[in-house]
Amino acid sequence: MRSKGFTLLELLVVIVIIGVLTSLVVIGVVTAMRTSKISNTKAMIGTIKGALENYHTRWRDYPPTSLSRYGVKGLNEFNNGNESMVASLSSKSKGGIIYQPPSEEHYRNIDSDQLGKNPTKSYLAETGPYKLFEYVDYFGYPLMYLHHNNYRNPAVSMTRYKFDPSGEAKTFKPVKGTGSSWAMPDKFQLVSPGPDGEPGTEDDIQGF
Repeated sequence: MRSKGFTLLELLVVIVIIGVLTSLVVIGVVTAMRTSKISNTKAMIGTIKGALENYHTRWRDYPPTSLSRYGVKGLNEFNNGNESMVASLSSKSKGGIIYQPPSEEHYRNIDSDQLGKNPTKSYLAETGPYKLFEYVDYFGYPLMYLHHNNYRNPAVSMTRYKFDPSGEAKTFKPVKGTGSSWAMPDKFQLVSPGPDGEPGTEDDIQGF
């Protein structure tokens, strides 16, 4: 007469099935989260583009790729385009706040730079030391920003980005367009490095 308990083989089969089902659920959740972050980053870029156009309507130009245009000294070599964009779109001297991220976690100071005073009277700080913040996407990476005047021969400091405080610097290259020499030839380029945090790869999320 057969025992009512499970055999070792049956238990192993059940464990394998549970493992496979768990793996499928985990893969589905990870994929869904990645897709959601991509969609949210696209929406964020679209909103910032609108803010940049509002800035242009007010001042007949887009924010510069570096705060050095405002006479700001002491900048380091990283994330300068993004930092200039943040300072410009949150500047009291430029007509008030034009854009705020959906939450405070989308402000970061990844390259840990700071100045003795607030360079553009941004609402982000009243007194020094003033941290130069960046807008970060839903993957936690800073967006890359470049004014159209700097597409052809940008200074190294305009294209060097740190996506992680302890990571190595990476270079953002202006994107070529279709039917013209550059994408957004008279405006700006605004790009997220995408899920892999590597600029210039297929998963980059472009604002054009």
